Amino acid sequence: MTVTIVSNTSANNIVRTLTSSNDAMRTSSQRIASGLRVDTARDDIAAAAVGTRLRTQIGAFKQAIINTAQGKSMLETAEGGLSEITKILQRMKSLSIQSASANLTTADRLSLDTEYQASLSELDRIANSTSFNGQYLIAGAAATGGAIGTTAGTISNLITGFTSITYDGTVASGGFKLTYAAGATANLGGNMTITNMKTNASQTITLDNGAITGTNTETYAFDQLGITVVLNNSFVKNTAILEAANTVATTGTGVLGTANVRSISGDITDVTSLALAISATTATASTFTLNATSGNFTQSATLDLSSANTTIPNDTQTVTLTRTIGTRTDTIIVDFSVTTAFVNTDVGTITLNQMKNELSAFNDPTAMASFTFQVGASSSTNDQIQLNLGAATSIAIGVSGTDVKSVATAQTASSNITTAINNILSIRAINGATINRLDTAASNLTVSTENLEAAASTLLELDVPTEMASYVSYQVMTQTGIAMLGKSNQSQEYVLQLLR
Repeated sequence: MTVTIVSNTSANNIVRTLTSSNDAMRTSSQRIASGLRVDTARDDIAAAAVGTRLRTQIGAFKQAIINTAQGKSMLETAEGGLSEITKILQRMKSLSIQSASANLTTADRLSLDTEYQASLSELDRIANSTSFNGQYLIAGAAATGGAIGTTAGTISNLITGFTSITYDGTVASGGFKLTYAAGATANLGGNMTITNMKTNASQTITLDNGAITGTNTETYAFDQLGITVVLNNSFVKNTAILEAANTVATTGTGVLGTANVRSISGDITDVTSLALAISATTATASTFTLNATSGNFTQSATLDLSSANTTIPNDTQTVTLTRTIGTRTDTIIVDFSVTTAFVNTDVGTITLNQMKNELSAFNDPTAMASFTFQVGASSSTNDQIQLNLGAATSIAIGVSGTDVKSVATAQTASSNITTAINNILSIRAINGATINRLDTAASNLTVSTENLEAAASTLLELDVPTEMASYVSYQVMTQTGIAMLGKSNQSQEYVLQLLR
């Protein structure tokens, strides 16, 4: 055996082994402390890649489970509103059946109609207010369009000076009208008013002083109504935008009072005015017919305008006019008063010019609202549940404008209510089926998450008993290496004895 004093090969070998054992012990202690077999990509490249993808999918699934729970709460809110509307319709059905009976007087029927109309109003209030996280559920979908004009031919477009009129999801169903009271000069802002034609809620904003110049615009938020108006440099602040007056005319002894558009839904931006004609239905003139003669609103309504109607004078008649264009239904509800009863030779006309200032119905109370629930980890339709929830407004379900003032109208109301209840039941069935789908999706996601976590655990997490055994082994090897390194260093001392 060669004995040297320059190199200590034995010690070097022991140092290398000791370093390896120490590194292995340190790595093992890190794994035990973290609980992970694969802490970094270098520990196991393939397992790190697969495990990361699994962890990502698990996180997405857990969020999807939350989505299903929130979606279920949302639809259960809608179910609550629909349930109350069903109860209201059942009460309205009872009132209509009661009013249709011959044992009641006209005064009795008017008393019943008071409750009937209150129920109808409450039905619309529930339909238009049932919401979840700011989203209206059964009020209908947001409609496109919305325009304002002052003369025929411009109603379908924004008039000069308006860059845009936009709306948000809080806008109530029905049409709106816009008027502007001019400022004294072009540099003084006047008052702009927007009014809900159904609820009569309105908001007035005073425009800023100073003319709008160049490419500048002025934005005004009618936040109480959910409408925003943007004006450009063509808007003249000392030029008024006035609401066109509705006109009524009669020939004979019958007298009409005022006429007013109460509600608009759909899109009637092509209608600048609407003509209605009243004439006797029969020679006896016990009933009269109101016919829409323009705007493709061609259907008629039967009215009691004779002296047999004890509510005249100051009787308020309500007429619902509809038209269908493609898949869209447009509706106008008109209120007008009768001051003096008609006889069979009398005729009357109503011209509604009010629509010239109309902002077409933003929330279409007849359209379905669409909701998409994300119940998976991808953007595929297989990971989504789509729901088209029908509107439950009186217009949508077919009871708007009905009354129980007479036997005939009560019978019509009764028939319409039966159809409305069936419509509501259909909406509730679709809503309930979607709730069940969300429950099923949540159960499937829970099982999938459990299995994915098991797979990710096998790839990434530590088998603690096995690792502890390895750690003890590395620890013993490290301690042995330290001891042997000391012995190896002592062997060099024997060389010094030869040199004495």
